[in-house]
Amino acid sequence: MLIDRVVAAYFETNCWIMATGAGQEAIIVDPGIGKPNLVKSIVEKVQEHNLKPVAVLITHGHLDHMFSVLPLTKEIPMRTYITGSDRFLLSDPMGALDRGGVSQQLISAFGSNFKEPDDVVELEDFSHFEIAGLDIGPIFAPGHTKGSVVFTVNDEQLNFRGCSICWWDWKDRFTNWISRRYAQNLTGKNFDTTRWLKCPTWAWWANYNRH
Repeated sequence: MLIDRVVAAYFETNCWIMATGAGQEAIIVDPGIGKPNLVKSIVEKVQEHNLKPVAVLITHGHLDHMFSVLPLTKEIPMRTYITGSDRFLLSDPMGALDRGGVSQQLISAFGSNFKEPDDVVELEDFSHFEIAGLDIGPIFAPGHTKGSVVFTVNDEQLNFRGCSICWWDWKDRFTNWISRRYAQNLTGKNFDTTRWLKCPTWAWWANYNRH
């Protein structure tokens, strides 16, 4: 499997690029904040591996995880997957943020006009679907936002999440971050053989290499 990333200049969140290999179809996860956006950096990384992006997965609707989804899907037409609870944030990101905060200042500075991409699909909890030759399984994990979600890939050998739990404290802080139902679903999973890819940049090494 090919896994690469673009690190957003703002908040240092990871935008993941995933494919079965070079020259194949690819999935983009959480295109975050750049000025004016991350499109150029993502396109360069995609071209480096000769990939064809076919879908965008959004782990939750905060700006640092979906800021560039609209311009990206205009540049490369593809489907966007997000939970129904966070879908409204694509066009109204301030719906999950404090007015007057840093994020609103960024929006004002960049002059962004938010609206939904042309092709949006609402995720279903504990469903499975195939994209780019990969089996994707969304597991709803409300808490960080109402529509936060973890994506398992190829039967949970790889997990993409946003700002939820970290492997080093999941036993102690599970229920502070995610729903009891999600905690029950993960109980008994082998955390030593499952890789968690998350944000921000400083967590890359700890999470990607725990296997």
